[in-house]
Amino acid sequence: MRKRQLGMVCAAALLWPAIVSAQLRATTYASGLSAPLAFVQDPADPANQYVVEQGGLIRLIRNGVVQGTPFLNLGPTGLDVVLCCGERGLLGLALPPDYGTSGRFYVNFTRKPDGHTVIARFTRPSTSPTLIPNVENERMYGFHGHFSSANCMLLFGGGIRKGLAYGRTADRHPMVPVEQPVRLIDLHATIYRLLGIPADMWYETEGRPFYATKDGKGQAIEALIA
Repeated sequence: MRKRQLGMVCAAALLWPAIVSAQLRATTYASGLSAPLAFVQDPADPANQYVVEQGGLIRLIRNGVVQGTPFLNLGPTGLDVVLCCGERGLLGLALPPDYGTSGRFYVNFTRKPDGHTVIARFTRPSTSPTLIPNVENERMYGFHGHFSSANCMLLFGGGIRKGLAYGRTADRHPMVPVEQPVRLIDLHATIYRLLGIPADMWYETEGRPFYATKDGKGQAIEALIA
């Protein structure tokens, strides 16, 4: 009886991919795009979608048709502020829930000439969702070189104190820590403390001691521990 039931289960498992594939079909929705990285739905108008192109354009698709004029042009033929390509370029677009009334939206790109990441806010003209945004309303929300001056980490569970923002970086480049700076070895020590492992615990391999934290000198950050 067990063998028969197992055989029925195996047969059903083998048929399932065929059933799923029979229900899914790929359909071309839009074409003529260059290095598209993101497809974003307009929260205020179901007829509008925006496509982020790595080279610096945001294209508007309206009623399934790619519009000839870019919605935003940060590339060489426009504002020319995007450093592309490889892992760089115009990388993201976010439309807040009130986009239909505020016209505000946010883009993420690596800037010329240094490749630092920028989050910028633009405001779409109120007259039409298809017009190029007013670049005079651009607001820069900071930029950073990857792993250059400071980073942040989200910790939760496991004995971490809830609802705490610890430390602060400067508001402008180079975004160095200005309050409660945290050393990496102290972060390690904090995590090890919660795991019940002393920061100076060590083991020996090839005749050398290896510590849980660098040289065993990490100090747990007490403010982070509940």
